[in-house]
Amino acid sequence: MKSIKYLRSHLLWKMFFWFVLLLLLPCLLLLGIYAAANDYHYAQETAKLEHAALTQCMNSIEQDMDSCAESFWMIQRHSNFLRFLNGGYPTVALQLEAYVKEFYNIFSYAKSFSPYIKKVQVYAMRTDLVEIDDSVIYIDQLGEYALDKETTYGYWRYDPDADLLIYRKLINSLYDSTPVGVLEISCLSSLFCDKLGPISESVSRQMYIVYDGNAYFLGDSCLLPGDLPKAGDDDLCLSLVSLPMEIRAGRYLPSTAQRPINILSVIALAGFLVILGCSFLFFFSIYRLSRRIVNFSRYISSALTQLPGTYTDSCHDELGLVVRNFNQMLEQNNDLINQVKLEKLRQNEMAYRVLQAQIDPHFIYNALESMRMMAEMHDDPEVANVIFAFSKLMRYSLSANTAPATVEYELDIVSQYLQVQKIRLGDHLEYEIDCPESLYALDCPQFVLQPLVENAIKYGRCQEHPAIFVKIRLAMEADLLTAVVENTGAELAPEKRLEINRRLAMGQDLSDLSSGTGVGLDSINSRMRYLYPESFQMELLPLSGQGLQVILIWRPAAGGKGDSNENPDC
Repeated sequence: MKSIKYLRSHLLWKMFFWFVLLLLLPCLLLLGIYAAANDYHYAQETAKLEHAALTQCMNSIEQDMDSCAESFWMIQRHSNFLRFLNGGYPTVALQLEAYVKEFYNIFSYAKSFSPYIKKVQVYAMRTDLVEIDDSVIYIDQLGEYALDKETTYGYWRYDPDADLLIYRKLINSLYDSTPVGVLEISCLSSLFCDKLGPISESVSRQMYIVYDGNAYFLGDSCLLPGDLPKAGDDDLCLSLVSLPMEIRAGRYLPSTAQRPINILSVIALAGFLVILGCSFLFFFSIYRLSRRIVNFSRYISSALTQLPGTYTDSCHDELGLVVRNFNQMLEQNNDLINQVKLEKLRQNEMAYRVLQAQIDPHFIYNALESMRMMAEMHDDPEVANVIFAFSKLMRYSLSANTAPATVEYELDIVSQYLQVQKIRLGDHLEYEIDCPESLYALDCPQFVLQPLVENAIKYGRCQEHPAIFVKIRLAMEADLLTAVVENTGAELAPEKRLEINRRLAMGQDLSDLSSGTGVGLDSINSRMRYLYPESFQMELLPLSGQGLQVILIWRPAAGGKGDSNENPDC
């Protein structure tokens, strides 16, 4: 029992055991059964001979059909007859005279091309021609037809009601490719009987023809319809090129003498079945093992991009041990990831609250409101407006509400901030805000645009560029909201800009690259990556000329209307 359990618990021994038991031993036992090749060789040679005979017969049928179709060119190249079909003889008298003098024997000569041609008829397109016996008649007597590509190049079909092979081809005008009639050549089906009858007797097989899903058997001089036989494994089947018809050699005739049963053939068949069954079991065992490995590999690949559940493998071999150890490692890794995320969130929240708690908000609100009222009492609206804008900024920045606001309110705060800076900088600051009204109601986290505008003014102005132009643009592309803050003025070194972009994409810290304080690029990137982990992108690009633009892209929440208590003025 211990030995069996040991073998079952090791993949290498499993593969070796099943290989010896199911594949190696049967092959060694069947090495002596080489005589079965004689029977196989006999069957192959017989099939080759029968196939060659049927192929030769089919080629003969094709040649006879081509001979029948050759009569078309005699009519097509007869200029006087084409002139007749084209209306070159306007009166009945002229038509009859031309028939007697020029082409009265054309149809009898066309029949001489093959003994299987029963009749040759031309269906004229013009209705003002005189009908000549049953050889030239009007096109309306043709029945269903179409002047398509198939009729243009000629095609064969079989009419089971009349038991005739019919060839149709379009006759063109002598002067151009305008159709003037349709030639129809009717051939006897005895063409098949004369060719296939001797072949059926020589190979002792039942010959029949399949056309349009129906079977037709050989008669004395015609084809007889019958039930379609069930196809056998040794049936021969060849298709005609000129006609969508199959010639089949079916079952052997009852009069055929049965060959004696070869005991070696029986042994070979039994051995083949044994090898087949054993190989199936062997490869099925290997397949189960490979599927387990493949499924586990796919599970590991998915674990690189998301946090999957526990993988289940009920087998108790080496792979099962690997799976169990991997599940334990994955659980520990998930716990560590959750701890890191929770700690990062706590740090961000703590930094945000520390910023809010630096000054008592209510004291600032009351003081600013008092100053604004004093400015209005002294009839100084410009100072009152500046104090109102500054008060609104302070309320927004010191508000304890961290839920997303709306694009409209965030842009209003940016506008208030720019008004304050405009008073301070005068003509050295120009700005523009471009945002469609349809985007006003979308979600926009607080302190996303205002810090970027503040950085643009702070780092864009310098001694070489005392004046600055700031533009804020928002647009919706597909389901992604794009916000761009661009400014003229000082440029950012390309090496530093590329390093900042790399760290932003990786979510890495920027503290050693920035000399600013407060909520900067690092804080915005961290908060937005947390709020929109799948869609958020942030990138710094040089502005055409001189300057810098910061691009933010994220997918707003569906149906979002921002914070329900988004107005801190209340």
